Amino acid sequence: MKKKAAVAIMMSTVMTASVFAAPSTVFGQTTDNTADMSRTVVKDLAPEAPEESEYVDTSAESAGYKSVDLRWKTASGAVGYNVYISAEENDGEFTLETTVGAGTSSYRFTNLDMNTQYLFLVEAFYSEEGKGPHSVLNSTVESEQGGYIDTGDKGENTVIDDEQVAAATPTLEAPQVDAYINTTTSVTVEWEKVEGASGYYVYKKNQDTGKFSKVKTVESGSTTSWSQDSLAKGETHQYRVKAYRIVNEGNLSGEAGSDSTETPKVLKRSSKDFSKTYAAKILKKGETKLGKPYVFGASGPNSFDCSGFVYWTLKNSKVDDVSISRTSAQGIYNKYKKYNIGKSLSKAQPGDIILFSKGRRTTGIYHAGLYYGNNKQIHATTGRYNGIEIDGMAENQIAAIIRMPGLE
Repeated sequence: MKKKAAVAIMMSTVMTASVFAAPSTVFGQTTDNTADMSRTVVKDLAPEAPEESEYVDTSAESAGYKSVDLRWKTASGAVGYNVYISAEENDGEFTLETTVGAGTSSYRFTNLDMNTQYLFLVEAFYSEEGKGPHSVLNSTVESEQGGYIDTGDKGENTVIDDEQVAAATPTLEAPQVDAYINTTTSVTVEWEKVEGASGYYVYKKNQDTGKFSKVKTVESGSTTSWSQDSLAKGETHQYRVKAYRIVNEGNLSGEAGSDSTETPKVLKRSSKDFSKTYAAKILKKGETKLGKPYVFGASGPNSFDCSGFVYWTLKNSKVDDVSISRTSAQGIYNKYKKYNIGKSLSKAQPGDIILFSKGRRTTGIYHAGLYYGNNKQIHATTGRYNGIEIDGMAENQIAAIIRMPGLE
């Protein structure tokens, strides 16, 4: 829709010997030809007067639970822009929010109501006469252009194109979500803190129905993680997280962020997100002592024997349910044998305790280490390294593999 001033085009004629010729207009100029074609007079037409104002194409998107970012296409020759807003409760009437200067192409609305749809218009003006509010309504009659009208200065109704009316709803942002394995049966879901959130809803996808259902309500806007245990091995687990905000009429939620991860049947160093697992956390703590010397009876922090190294590492890794008492290698088996998963290295997972004896008997256990993965262990050895080292093992002397609670 354009509001235009009258355009006056000045045309002149030339009289010669009482004969009149009609002027012809070509490319903004008028050429007067006399009957005898003896001369040609060329005069510029008066330039078209600038438009008073026109609406420009706009777009809008939520910028949080109380803000909207508005952008528009700049207009050549505009000296400024009138920015309008209309809310649901305004009965379809647009009101002038602000006027900005030429060269500006965006504006952020703040202090809006969450989950309320707002409509926006931007009007370019070309002179001071076009600056300021004009009467714009949301028509009750649908049209191909969307049903928005400018009533005009003289009561003339003009439909506004759809591209010139933008809509957006302030809402809580969708959090960035990261789901990763802790063990083969445990997953942690983390997300970024969302401005304005009172808490978060966590949803999980049902593999049979394909639908998401709520599995956790986090009642704190500053809490940004949650762990779920007792999951099936070898399955993909998909989660969604929505922020919510407590308002007078109840809880209003925002957009959902999502992520998924797979719990492997057997944890390996090659498993996806292994670096975030409890096992990786334990081994990383053990790696901080590589090269420290072996001293019989020592349990850290600067020297260790084999069981002392296992004890120190599990105690200081700060992983729930995996700390053990300070005892000998045989004592580890005696106290924790109920967590023995067998003697086959194919069953071992990183972080498991490996116990050794001659003949693979459960008596006479002489050595303890932590399974590192890839048929290696990290341990305190009296061999050629005489200290904390990562190396192979005598598989034919494995007496037991202990998987502590929390690493299942």
